[in-house]
Amino acid sequence: MAADACGKPIKENYFDIIYAGHVIEHVSDLGLFFKFCHGSLKPGGKLLISTPNPFGKSFNQWRTKYKLVPVNMEHVNWITPSCINELCRRYDFEFEKSIYPKPLGSKFRSLRKLLFSLWKDYRFQTRDLYYDEYTYILKKL
Repeated sequence: MAADACGKPIKENYFDIIYAGHVIEHVSDLGLFFKFCHGSLKPGGKLLISTPNPFGKSFNQWRTKYKLVPVNMEHVNWITPSCINELCRRYDFEFEKSIYPKPLGSKFRSLRKLLFSLWKDYRFQTRDLYYDEYTYILKKL
């Protein structure tokens, strides 16, 4: 099925799972998007969202190398863990977990340990600094 993900649900309480792969960062009105997904999902249904990590390794390498922030002119949002938690609160979803689909090689293990020891109180988990994208799993309440 195809629909406007910021419009009215195709069918109320119809889907078990909605997967939005690299979509949310292009959506101008996140509220409409979440309302669409909430209305379209069955109670307890899952919303899977994949999105780039603005704190990821590739973005940090780009910032260091070119002394500027990488910009995709089609992106209107950067979705962070704190942002997704707030969206869940506002639109009746429960955050279940994050998945980091692009794992690091073993050469970064010692660096991860060092950063973890330095940033124990850092707001994000240290793994947020390495992975190039997030996949969030949300459950409709």
